[in-house]
Amino acid sequence: MKRFTHLISGIAVGSATASLSGSEPISLIVLGGFFGIFPDFDLIFSGLSRRVHRSAASHSLLASVLLALAWAVLLATVSGTSQMSWLDTIPLLPSTVVVFMASFVHTLEDSLTFQGCKLFYPLSRRRYKGVVRFDDVVVNAILIVIGIGVTLFFLEMDL
Repeated sequence: MKRFTHLISGIAVGSATASLSGSEPISLIVLGGFFGIFPDFDLIFSGLSRRVHRSAASHSLLASVLLALAWAVLLATVSGTSQMSWLDTIPLLPSTVVVFMASFVHTLEDSLTFQGCKLFYPLSRRRYKGVVRFDDVVVNAILIVIGIGVTLFFLEMDL
């Protein structure tokens, strides 16, 4: 899917998690947006090679779990230090859920494409594939509308 689609999906994850956990929404929405596109950072290292992009190292359940664990360790480690005081406002458990869910929703969205993803690597090397192109305007628009709808629904619940 397109980067904007992943961004909106991550924002939706952040708003839903904030609402359901009773957390302040802004930091979780920003975090969701960032980690919604984070798996595509493999493009920086791939030289735009299709063989490296959407590798199991960035697009799998395991990658999302490891990313969430790394986030939790980082947040727990720097929490209470004077250098990173802005991180003290981010709740550990809800933010870890956002990191995991935003990155895994990204992977699920990319598994809808012809290229697909190895969702359960290393347990399975099977590549789960869909039937659409990553730049399919209709599919991206549908996912964006769903993401905006989810975001507005959960933000409205908190008003």
